[in-house]
Amino acid sequence: MNMHRHGARLALASCLLVALGAGCSHTSSGGEEGFAAQAAEELAASGFGDYLGAQSPSSSGERGQWTEYYYDPAKEGAICLTGGQFQVNVRRGTTDDVLLYMQGGGACWDFHTCYVLGTATTGANGAVESGALDIDDPKSPFKDWNIVYLPYCDGSVFTGDATVLYGDRRTFHHGLRNLTVGVDALKRAFPDPSRIVIAGSSAGGYGTFAGYGVTRVALPDTPILVFNDSGPGLQNLAASQDVQDRTANWDFTKRAPASCTQCSEQYSYLIDWSLDRDAKLRTSLYS
Repeated sequence: MNMHRHGARLALASCLLVALGAGCSHTSSGGEEGFAAQAAEELAASGFGDYLGAQSPSSSGERGQWTEYYYDPAKEGAICLTGGQFQVNVRRGTTDDVLLYMQGGGACWDFHTCYVLGTATTGANGAVESGALDIDDPKSPFKDWNIVYLPYCDGSVFTGDATVLYGDRRTFHHGLRNLTVGVDALKRAFPDPSRIVIAGSSAGGYGTFAGYGVTRVALPDTPILVFNDSGPGLQNLAASQDVQDRTANWDFTKRAPASCTQCSEQYSYLIDWSLDRDAKLRTSLYS
């Protein structure tokens, strides 16, 4: 995946979204008066908040404008695919707005894809300052924003919640836990944001579904705009073995709310479900 290309695409489209307030329109049954309480309650019941507050960083460091928080892999909580150290990167801006950005990359779900083809990144990195995330670019819509940057290294699009054996190799599809320590870091640094944009490209775009779920539980009243670049929440159902392997080895489908009856068909139906219950949510898809 070309991170510079996706960053540039996010810069162009998110500028329109943030400046003009554009997004998919949808009528919420809760109305503004109910805020997002119904969505937050059902998302919490389905487990999106299970790991909130469960793990604190073991150390931190400074890199330019970024504070980098590191998580002890020995705890086997927030951790990269093959057992490497995970990190969360936070930059303080000058507004009350927050961008939660999830890095893109490839996915894997069995020994062949993870260890033969090597389709997923296995190490966490610092923030990539490119495109909309180039904080020195005056054209970036996020140049003054607070930013929480999550590297991608779990192979399960920030959604998995399983430790599995591929042959004799312990493999950590801990995307949900990695995402959750990021949301914890966001809430710790910016406890009362005016609004949150949850964004990501490719695997990070797929991650915006779980990203919304965890963030809404953590911050039930904050306006959220989801900007999903190239991660529409769709699986090729004709590739039935791959679908079965992802379902079993990532163990992510249990997080779908019970009332989202179509989520078992495609995860993308979580968008309709959320918009029906959350008057403070706007969503968008760019690809």
